[in-house]
Amino acid sequence: MVACNFSYLGVTGVAAGGNSPIDPGFDGAYEPTIPVLAGEQYTIVIQNFTGSTSGFTIDYIGSTGINYAPSPSIINWTGGHITTGTTAWATTANWGGCTIPTCGISAVIGSLVPRFPVISANQSVNDLTIDAGATLTINAGVTFNCLR
Repeated sequence: MVACNFSYLGVTGVAAGGNSPIDPGFDGAYEPTIPVLAGEQYTIVIQNFTGSTSGFTIDYIGSTGINYAPSPSIINWTGGHITTGTTAWATTANWGGCTIPTCGISAVIGSLVPRFPVISANQSVNDLTIDAGATLTINAGVTFNCLR
């Protein structure tokens, strides 16, 4: 059995029925669960092409799962789901569902996203990289602190 999963939506996964457990807009990025029997061996390859720090969980039902959820030090702006995302800086889903940047977390705004961020309330970030072709809008009266 071979199952591959890659999606331009920026997320991929395995879930019951092959549907996203979070947002139906991501259903095309998910594969159905794989039934396994005791004694079978599988190779699982996890590639972090985007550099996401969201982490992942491998759930072996009826056994102890393996959880990998690092504390991110750098996160990437994704602009959320291609049709339902927003421009709101302070929306977790716009950062790949991870977290929003803070004093201890750096941020990268790439140019190949469906929409660019707008900061509408005071925010702080450790370090900010805005790639060529990308933009960041800071509304009037808002304080934005970049610590480095």
